[in-house]
Amino acid sequence: MSAKDPDKESQWRRIESNWLITNRHVILPQIPIGDKKIEVVPEEFVFNIRKIENHIIKWVPICLTKDELLANALFHIDKENDVAIINITKIIDDKQKELGLHDGNIEEINKYLWSYSSTNDNLPKDNFLKPEVGTDILIASYPKGFYDDFNQFPIVKSGIIASGWGLNFKGQRHFLVDVKLFSGSSGGLVISKPTNHTISNGKVYYNSDKPFLLLGVYSGEYLQKAQTAKLDGMIIQKQDDYGLGIVWYADLIDEIIHNGVPYTT
Repeated sequence: MSAKDPDKESQWRRIESNWLITNRHVILPQIPIGDKKIEVVPEEFVFNIRKIENHIIKWVPICLTKDELLANALFHIDKENDVAIINITKIIDDKQKELGLHDGNIEEINKYLWSYSSTNDNLPKDNFLKPEVGTDILIASYPKGFYDDFNQFPIVKSGIIASGWGLNFKGQRHFLVDVKLFSGSSGGLVISKPTNHTISNGKVYYNSDKPFLLLGVYSGEYLQKAQTAKLDGMIIQKQDDYGLGIVWYADLIDEIIHNGVPYTT
């Protein structure tokens, strides 16, 4: 996206690129082989855009082949950081051409929701809003494939930041949130609860909009180390969770956009 003029309150800006943000383990699922888990590249990768037709929102699937996925996916140079992105700029442009939306039919173009409102302006760095432990957060996701399949709307759950903000929890570039989610929630973007007022240096500030911060990418529950026990001669393995979730910091997204690497085995 082109730079914003800080002297102007509101202005149009050109979108220069679109990125699909998710987890590394979503793009490269792991399968167990022996006592190890090996990343595999799927034969196809599908995501959806939304179209409003007769006041009903429908999904329009976009399917990437294995080669298309590898050509557009970028990962952090440190494989331990569970964030990945797909450059969908050309993919979206090609889809628009396929749908015949490059012939000036503005009414038809506007039926599609191509982009979303999260930009660099929503990142916590140098932002007026300041997250901290206890800050209210929202996570939009599709737990166990459950969602509003009539309106194509995800499930949104609320929680709070549960570990030191800006600190790398146990040395990893993530923080914890106090929210109970389920399988299938991976890749959900975590934002601060939108608000039109905040307090800074003892003063109350008001905004006619409700800005939010893009805090990170959810990647799963924080689990206890697996414990084993014997029962009637059988070995039982148990792994409990703490009711906490792992969120990888949003600044990883910017790092991958500028210095990301393609997939290598």
